[in-house]
Amino acid sequence: MNLLEDFLQNKVHFFASPFGIVFFILFYAIWVTLLLPGSWMTMFGGLIYGSLNGSVFVFFGAIIGASFTFYSGRTFLKTWSQRRLSDFPKLHAIEKAISNEGLRLIILTRLSPAFPFGLLNLFYG
Repeated sequence: MNLLEDFLQNKVHFFASPFGIVFFILFYAIWVTLLLPGSWMTMFGGLIYGSLNGSVFVFFGAIIGASFTFYSGRTFLKTWSQRRLSDFPKLHAIEKAISNEGLRLIILTRLSPAFPFGLLNLFYG
């Protein structure tokens, strides 16, 4: 517990500054882009900034990261994601269903904890 207390006492001033907030949002965006689990960073944001501000900063970081991941899936990672998609028949079936159902299915898969949202962003691209 001392390690956490020491970290919070020494680093809270940095994270509370405007530069620290921007750093956290960009770091969260990079974290999401690298397809790492967002729950750890989300909890860290809540710990540092509180529930309300942490949620807002996480939201902006997730939007930036999801947008970049989607863009990557549409451009330079397109062939890689298509190859990976062909390895998983269930994901391929979801892709076909999305082309028919569109927004409704995207919302349902995003709400489901069974699908990691980072991978969904990549494959939706």
